[in-house]
This record gives sequence, C-alpha cells and structure tokens, in this order.
Amino acid sequence: MIVGSNYLIREGVKNVFKNKKATMISLITMICAMFLFGTFFAIGENVNNLLEQVQKNQGIEVFIQKDATDEQISELEEAIKALEGINKTTFKSQQDALDIMKEKLKDNQELFEGYEGEKNIFSPSFIVTLTDLSLATEIEAKIGAMENVKKYKTTIPPHLQDAHYKGSKNLGHGIGYKYAHNYPNHYVEQQYLPSEIEGEVFYEPSENGYEKEIREYFKKIKGSLGGTENS
Repeated sequence: MIVGSNYLIREGVKNVFKNKKATMISLITMICAMFLFGTFFAIGENVNNLLEQVQKNQGIEVFIQKDATDEQISELEEAIKALEGINKTTFKSQQDALDIMKEKLKDNQELFEGYEGEKNIFSPSFIVTLTDLSLATEIEAKIGAMENVKKYKTTIPPHLQDAHYKGSKNLGHGIGYKYAHNYPNHYVEQQYLPSEIEGEVFYEPSENGYEKEIREYFKKIKGSLGGTENS
C-alpha cells in the first residue's frame, strides 16, 4: 500500500493537536536538551581556548650570567628553543629589566638613578613560554643544567617564612623572627638572605650624591651593633 506524503502530514498534524500535552513536553525536552548541549559545548570550547592561551602565555624567566658574551647568549637561546614544549623565547636585557622596574615604581623612579650601564644590578634573561604546562618542571630542569644560566635555587630562611597558617610552627616557620622596628634605628642583625646566597652583596652605595648619605646611614646602624658595612 502506498501512502501519500499529504496523508502523513495530515495525520501528523492531527496527532499533534490530539496529544497536545505529550507533544509540548517532548518539544520542551528536546529544546532543553539542545540548549544544554550547546551551552556545555560552548563552555568546553572556551575552557580549551583559555587553557591554550594560558599555556602559551605562561612564562619561565631564565636568568643569564652577567659575564656571558653575546655569542654565548645566542647559543643559549638556540639550545632553549630546541627543547620540546617551547613556544617562544623573548630576550630581556639588563636595561629592559631596569626600565620595567622603573615603570612599576612610577613616582619613585629616582630610587634607581645611577644604576645605568655598568652599575645596572639586574641580570639579562629570557622569558620562555610553553606549549604544554605539564612539561614545566622537566623544561626548568633541562634549562637549569645549561651553561651560562644562573644556578641559584634558594630557600627562604624558616624564621622569615609565613607563620599564620595551621601547622606552620611545626615546620619552624616564624620561630626566632626579630621585628626590626622593635630595635634601635629599626635594624636588627638576623639572617635575611637564603643560605645559598648568604654573604652576597647586591648593592653598595657610592660616595656620590644621595648614595653617600645612604652609605653613612648603613655605617651608623650597622656600626652601632658592631657589624661590618657589608654584613
């Protein structure tokens, strides 16, 4: 028996009106299902895109030895680029680092006057972004083993570490800390630098301009405790 399409359409329309309640429930269910599917699909796509952007923008800063030559820096960059999982490497010079710090300080940029050229205290570096964040630890280890990369891996002294959370005392955090403002001249001798770099001198005031006053102040507060100028 051949059934015409017009007949099927008429019967379909009749059934829709005959079973209005069931039909409406079915339509609403389908619409809701399609809406939920579309919503979750859109969220999933956005999350994937966000994670991809985070991975590409997540950077590791690789500090370079100050005495590295231009040729050695270029060789280091090529070695980093050759690693699996590297998205991009961007070189940051000592001057770039100084300019960035000045920009962050804005109204207090004068604090860095006199640090141009050979007196620049910042190290050149590479900002390395990754294609896959799960490779970060592996890549850091490989880069850390390369020549002309600063090898400092430091730990904050326990007495300077956060002691405000439960269990911190058990780790020795905050124990023995001395609050400098409770002492004369707001200075007290205690370990401030990590043990790995204790004794390093990062800044020594000159005899020029305001730095001379800073130098005399350091002598005053440290001399009153019997310490040395660079302690």
